[in-house]
Amino acid sequence: MSTGVPDGFERFAHIQEIKDLALRYALYIDTRDLEPFPDLWTPADEPAPPPELNGATFRDGVDRFFRSSTASVHLVANHLVTLHDDRHASGTVYCWAQTDRTSAWVSQMVLYQDRYLRCEDDRWRFETRRHLLWYGLPAPVHPRQQEPMVWPGGDIHGNGSFGRGSLPEGFPTYRAFWGLEPGESVDGAPTSEGEAR
Repeated sequence: MSTGVPDGFERFAHIQEIKDLALRYALYIDTRDLEPFPDLWTPADEPAPPPELNGATFRDGVDRFFRSSTASVHLVANHLVTLHDDRHASGTVYCWAQTDRTSAWVSQMVLYQDRYLRCEDDRWRFETRRHLLWYGLPAPVHPRQQEPMVWPGGDIHGNGSFGRGSLPEGFPTYRAFWGLEPGESVDGAPTSEGEAR
């Protein structure tokens, strides 16, 4: 039962918890950490019609959403949350997404229009995310097709600051998702050193 729009510290706490959903969504996709990912969503029996996304969309589309690219980076910004009452909210989220596709490394500017629900356990979750695009643009240089970066080596001119980094292969969840051993990569190319914790 809803009791109106929260105010004061309670309002701040609700909004922060909702903003954490978008951050976790991005991190779980980029690290291929699928164990906690379903807990971001309210239960749904059927996938939502595109461009809407819901928990069933990802449950039924693991290959499409997690195996159609070998790497991704989602940078979340401009997250505006509107609380409708203490159980319902909506929001808009900008996302600069970069992803490895078969033909190219693609940079996309995304707008998510979200609906959130505070569930019986008092945790906020996504009901739906409406995934809309401004554009998708192939990069002139594929970042994962570079030689490994020498980091933190280099000189004062920035030499050593270019090349392929250690991520996402440095995430244990990413290696587990793809069945990789430490030091291996999906494409077989060498990466720089660095393990994420």
